[in-house]
Amino acid sequence: MTSALMVAHWITLPKPEPGSSISPSLLAHVSSDDRRLRVVHVNYLECPCSRRVVRHLIRREPLPDAIEKLLLVGEDQELQVLARNQGYAVESVTREELQSRFGLQSSPLMMVFDSESNLIYSGGYTSRKQGPAFQDETIIKALIDGESVESLPVFGCAVSKDLQQLVDPLQLKYQSN
Repeated sequence: MTSALMVAHWITLPKPEPGSSISPSLLAHVSSDDRRLRVVHVNYLECPCSRRVVRHLIRREPLPDAIEKLLLVGEDQELQVLARNQGYAVESVTREELQSRFGLQSSPLMMVFDSESNLIYSGGYTSRKQGPAFQDETIIKALIDGESVESLPVFGCAVSKDLQQLVDPLQLKYQSN
């Protein structure tokens, strides 16, 4: 029973691999003439880890050498306004849309695309579950400088119903919703 409770909290969650195909609509907010890196932050607003990441991003503001977008799963008008006021592009989708439109199932997830829209980073924000040090800024700056970066694991919440059933078959964390 204890292991069933823990699995939903401590396993790494799936993420797209660099080089994989991602829906072009994910980057629809970016002009093809803009040569900066594109960063998409996927955050499920029912996930405490994701809300923590969103608060961190709002505090730090978008980086000047990147175009950053918050893809929020769920609705929170206050967070959306705060993020837009800080300079982020913001899009809200449902859990179902996250999977059907973008093929994504977990959060918090950071994806970085080069100027040709190739996925060059896909991973988490910290090296461990609820780690104290966010590494997104360091990762983005290294990628801007042309360095390669090892992806961090994605710790957080399953968003899609399929993934929720897989990581929590007893519905202890994700009750039928």
